[in-house]
Amino acid sequence: MKAFSQKLVDSWNKPVGFFWILWPIEVFYILFISARRALYRFNIFPIYRAPCPVVIVGNITVGGSGKTPVVIELAKNLQRRGLRVGVISRGYGSRRKSQPLIVNSDSKPLECGDEPLLIFSKANCPVVVHKSRSRAAELLINNFQPDLILSDDGLQHYNLARDLEIIMIDDQRYLGNRHCLPVGPLREPERRLQDSDIILRRGGNKEMSVHYKPGIWKQLKATDKSKKFPSSASIHAIAGIGQPEQFFSMLEGMGLSITRFSYSDHHQYQQSDFDKHTGKVVVMTEKDAVKCKNLNITNAWFIEITLTLPCEIIDKVYELVPPTKINNNLASNSEIA
Repeated sequence: MKAFSQKLVDSWNKPVGFFWILWPIEVFYILFISARRALYRFNIFPIYRAPCPVVIVGNITVGGSGKTPVVIELAKNLQRRGLRVGVISRGYGSRRKSQPLIVNSDSKPLECGDEPLLIFSKANCPVVVHKSRSRAAELLINNFQPDLILSDDGLQHYNLARDLEIIMIDDQRYLGNRHCLPVGPLREPERRLQDSDIILRRGGNKEMSVHYKPGIWKQLKATDKSKKFPSSASIHAIAGIGQPEQFFSMLEGMGLSITRFSYSDHHQYQQSDFDKHTGKVVVMTEKDAVKCKNLNITNAWFIEITLTLPCEIIDKVYELVPPTKINNNLASNSEIA
């Protein structure tokens, strides 16, 4: 069954071929999601509207498209402009199912998920996790009174009203074979792109695009801060992300000699996962690093990813907040100073 599933996923970026036999399921899937969205659009299903603007950063494809780094960079830029920003997330990999969770410095990946923990540590803003985005938004508002909410994923969660949608597309894979699940990788039909406010490409040379570049190397456990990354060593590269090949290709593009080890997205690492890496230099993504910090791993490193968002996107999101709110924040900050 696992082998069939992998062949199906691999087929999503190729002509459909044999998997045309799943076309009736695709038709039923499209009818179902279209009907569901219509029920929200005509207010038959209830929709929660937050008292502040909500921005969704999502995608219409299965697999990683680079949403989380964009959410982090947006949050940092908006906070530098004086806004109180909060983030909500599904928290994939979290075992907490019942109540929304406020992420804090003591949170564990199994409690809140790897991406929310990464957002909290890098964006330095409130993050609330729950499978219901509307419930997460309510808790965020009640506890932190944000000027604006960013939702990491949640494009298809129509019970939460949104003021702006940013749809991420990986330029390398684009829309695959352009079919919906299970024949292709699309969560919604391609025409859904026409309803979005911003389409942001990861890679490519389009006007609205973002490029992820390698930043600095950091030790997983900084026992010796003077130690430099051993770039000439034989390296074991691990990745439990949506598109591990992109991480491996980046490392090889930096001139590193690596042995690749792929895990499923949101993989929860155990100590036994690293038995095969004993005595080797281990490198990983930032997302993997937040799940490995409490494991006993020596000579492990992760690399920070840098990106620059188009100014038009930051401006468009910033302008959602009423000027009076911004002026009040500036006045409050002046009084504190």
